Amino acid sequence: MARRKRNAARSPGSKGSRYKQVGSEVVLPRNNVAGKARAKRPGSDNDRGQTIRRTNAQYNPATTDAIRTRADVNTIIRELMRDEGIFSSAANAMVSLASNSGFKIAGYDSAGAMSLEVMGTAWILLDRLNTLHDYSTGFNDKAGVSTLVSTLTKDVVSSGGCGAELVLLPDFTPDRMVPVSYSSMEWAADGKGGRYPTQDNGDIELNIPTVFVAEYARHSNEAYAESPLRPGLPTTVYFNEFLEDTRRAVNRVGHSRMVATIVTEKLIAAAPDDIKNDPQKLQDYFQQQYDNVLAALEDLEPEDAVIGFDSVEFDVKDVGGVKSDYTPLLATLGNMQGASLKTPASVTGLRAEGGQGLSNAETLVYLQTVDSIRVPVEEVMSRALTLAVRLLGIEGSVRFELKPINLRPDDELEAYRGTRQKRILEALSWGLINDAEACYELGIRPQGLMAELSGTQFYTKSAAGGEAERESSTGRALNPGTPAKSGGDDQ
Repeated sequence: MARRKRNAARSPGSKGSRYKQVGSEVVLPRNNVAGKARAKRPGSDNDRGQTIRRTNAQYNPATTDAIRTRADVNTIIRELMRDEGIFSSAANAMVSLASNSGFKIAGYDSAGAMSLEVMGTAWILLDRLNTLHDYSTGFNDKAGVSTLVSTLTKDVVSSGGCGAELVLLPDFTPDRMVPVSYSSMEWAADGKGGRYPTQDNGDIELNIPTVFVAEYARHSNEAYAESPLRPGLPTTVYFNEFLEDTRRAVNRVGHSRMVATIVTEKLIAAAPDDIKNDPQKLQDYFQQQYDNVLAALEDLEPEDAVIGFDSVEFDVKDVGGVKSDYTPLLATLGNMQGASLKTPASVTGLRAEGGQGLSNAETLVYLQTVDSIRVPVEEVMSRALTLAVRLLGIEGSVRFELKPINLRPDDELEAYRGTRQKRILEALSWGLINDAEACYELGIRPQGLMAELSGTQFYTKSAAGGEAERESSTGRALNPGTPAKSGGDDQ
């Protein structure tokens, strides 16, 4: 059968593209999206050499009070993530757990099978996006993959979605990926029942195939997604108000007070004769001495010493009054805030009571919530890498997947990983999976393969005569003296 001619001179997406000739379902973008980034990000609209203003340098100690006058929910959440302790702790825990577990890549050919070629090309693209190859252009403004993933994850936590733009060079090869803030985008109708993103009230249209947007758990009857931390705004305000009220109550009745008493007889005895005989002057004299004592004591610190004349007597007394135990109410409010922030109290440090079993159950539910936050990030990265691979002439698709979250140390997981590796190698040996899938499951880059092993039955049981004593993951003997097998022809 005669092969079709490959017209390499045609630009991708043009009418004479070879993808059209071979009848591929993939139609690539045209040349008008190459050359520069189209989406707006901080500093992108500044002139060359103009300083990009640092908007987060100012600290606002009254963040909780200031948000009452704000209307934009995304701005409120960003300020609380920056300046409010418990809110920031919840957001930081989500971002750290979701983005720092590492990632792996799966590549599929046009038939849907895992492909070493597609997977290897995707890894090469990640290297290109991660590093700078032209050192004559100045500062390297490329965001590494780890930095990009953490930025996208933080955008999902703060605004409910994330976006990225795949920036192409003039020769239509991928150059870098830049994050696009979901909160800066607005959807516009395309007139066909669909939508496309815009910025600056529609002045910047992002109706281009190199921009990718994904959303977190958006309602089907709403156009925009919202942050998973949004329900925590009322409880955060209430919790901080309670802490402030408690602080004032403790200062009022919870501490001892120093009482200063002015002895009138000694004060009159020390007064000049012209003041003693004039009632008005004597009253002014008393007021002046009172003001002097008040001015000396009003800025007094607990560690300061007081020195005075015998006309003023000092005594430390217990204020007394009704003292309330706020611990149960504080624990209840802490649990309410943890629930509204999708973060258990054991993570934010508000756990006042409860056993280990309760913390374990909360952690399992919490990890499922954190895992759902990664879905938009994986979707954006997968679509961007798929387009990048297809622009290089490879027909296929790429799936970018973050590795599972595991709170146990690596040394403890080593025994489980060894068991899993044996199971994967056995499936590869019998041809149940191909080499690409084995590389994906084992986290190995396919470029280093020496031979393809699928279906060769290379993985067989050891022919050694003796049986080694079974050991646990800590190296200790497991059931010493007992046989590892029960015997029989199938053993």
